[in-house]
Amino acid sequence: MDYNKEITELKTELKSFDVGHLGKVAGENKPKTAEEKRKIVLLGTYEELKRIEDLNKMSEEEREESNEYREPLSIEKEEVYKILLSWGGGADGFKLRFKDGELLGGVYFMADWGEYLEQDLSEEEANEVYNFYIFGDVSSFKN
Repeated sequence: MDYNKEITELKTELKSFDVGHLGKVAGENKPKTAEEKRKIVLLGTYEELKRIEDLNKMSEEEREESNEYREPLSIEKEEVYKILLSWGGGADGFKLRFKDGELLGGVYFMADWGEYLEQDLSEEEANEVYNFYIFGDVSSFKN
């Protein structure tokens, strides 16, 4: 993928917004729609992938000295439990995320012939799905 081209196009589309934030900033230049927010996240994704692509072209010494390398703050493991309700050309279901046995959140997802979308669940909705399908005991589903 040509990340430079994608980045340029997204920056042009988002030129009036503060692309470093998804809404909790002062002023009128914050994104308002889900599509604008999705594009900001996509821009960040492409910028990070481009940075990785560029760093992978460098020697280890050059990489360590580069200002482009971002040391991760942490690398954390989360468990995701997928509750598949249907599959095929109209798959849907829920994904619940856990860390150390604690429910962090969840999404409802749909996948249909090459398209995949997720909708975040509120904390209350995620708990409702957890209690309904997993019966409040995620440890019983571990291998």
